[in-house]
Amino acid sequence: MCPFSNRSNAVHRVFSIATELKSPLPPELETEPKTLGEKLRRRRIELGLQQKEVAARLSVTTSTAWNWEHGWAIRKKFVPRIVQFLRKEPNLPPETIER
Repeated sequence: MCPFSNRSNAVHRVFSIATELKSPLPPELETEPKTLGEKLRRRRIELGLQQKEVAARLSVTTSTAWNWEHGWAIRKKFVPRIVQFLRKEPNLPPETIER
């Protein structure tokens, strides 16, 4: 029985509509990263990780990971860990590394 017409001989049609939804990239991911912190942020987002997960992998606090992603200087002792996380040797501008 059709719930709209109360007729028993109504034809039931089933439609399936599929669409792929894509969320836009954050603006900072549309340009090439220049600093080690920007490269760290891009890699984190590409892997779908949260800052606290990256911080745990790098053995630092979440606030330290946030600071790096937002332009704070990275101490030299952390660079090997970050490079290992990035899985490539980045081109580092010297002003992004604290001596």
